[in-house]
Amino acid sequence: MSMVMPRERDAVSPESAEPRAAVEARLRRRDLSSRVRERLAMVKASLLGQDLATITAWTGRSARTVRRWLEQFARGGVEALADAPRR
Repeated sequence: MSMVMPRERDAVSPESAEPRAAVEARLRRRDLSSRVRERLAMVKASLLGQDLATITAWTGRSARTVRRWLEQFARGGVEALADAPRR
């Protein structure tokens, strides 16, 4: 099974991702860490049609970082954006 890399203009495909409403609902939660909130905002922006360059500009993150989180979301949904467990 080959993995399709997102294009810069179409980072998260609405057909393969959870609906925008699920992302927005998660963003309304008060118990989110700032890192997860930022990742969800990246996904929401992509679902709204913002391109990779625009998302990198307002987040201050590299294209590689933004692309990685959008790919994580495409593979595993909202749950894939969580921080890894720490010791």
